Amino acid sequence: MGKAKAKILIIEDDTSINEAYNLILTKAGYEVESAYDGNEGLKVVDTFKPQVVLLDLRMPHLDGVGVLTNLSDD
Repeated sequence: MGKAKAKILIIEDDTSINEAYNLILTKAGYEVESAYDGNEGLKVVDTFKPQVVLLDLRMPHLDGVGVLTNLSDD
């Protein structure tokens, strides 16, 4: 039995980029969740518990730096 692949969270506000990453990573066998802004991404982190986060730094509401700050505080 093979080793389980990482759980990946994509936090990207551009829908087409988010969906492209999701499609590629899902086809590669990763378990993928998506969020479309930083606040939503932080909620998904709490429930999904990803090993990897692909993070857009420039987003409305809570940008990528704000997400990183919140994650490092936890």
